[in-house]
Amino acid sequence: MDYKLFIWIISIILTIYAYYSYIISIFKNKTKPHVFSWLIWSISTLVVFLWQLIWWGWYWTFWSWAIAFFVIFIFFISLKKWEKNFSKMDIFSLLCAFVALLLWYITNNPLYSVILLVSVDIFWFIPTFLKTYKKPFSEDIQIYLITGVIYLLSFISLKNYSLLTIFWPVVIWWVNFIFVFFTLFLQKIKK
Repeated sequence: MDYKLFIWIISIILTIYAYYSYIISIFKNKTKPHVFSWLIWSISTLVVFLWQLIWWGWYWTFWSWAIAFFVIFIFFISLKKWEKNFSKMDIFSLLCAFVALLLWYITNNPLYSVILLVSVDIFWFIPTFLKTYKKPFSEDIQIYLITGVIYLLSFISLKNYSLLTIFWPVVIWWVNFIFVFFTLFLQKIKK
């Protein structure tokens, strides 16, 4: 078996496990998702899935489809179980993410498109960082740790390496790990 196919299968299994665990954590009221973050994640992962579907077909996009499905599902759950305190920075991040999405839509350069989509992903993380700063135990960091591993695996399993193909998985991998260490640090201080 091709090792990249094996990594792809492991990524799908980890994706299902991570998001299933996160959903269970929400229903047990251990996790309070930030609705703005999950709204932007829903849009950006759906865009990535559709973009990959157009360029690569169904086989390699199943992983993206699984992520998009779970992220959109969590967004709908977060509408009911969300953290209801919004700051001005939360609203600013949401607006910046929408502006980046609009710029992504109108740009014709693939590299600029990927950079803008990564910008959207970073803007969507800001409300979750801020919420976690205030309430360090309001997030289940397991999903972010596993998601970081998944994006590392997706980087390893790429067929072609270029700035265009590596930029998104590498940045999201690092942002997830930074969030995990940030949260663990805050939890240790708060204990």
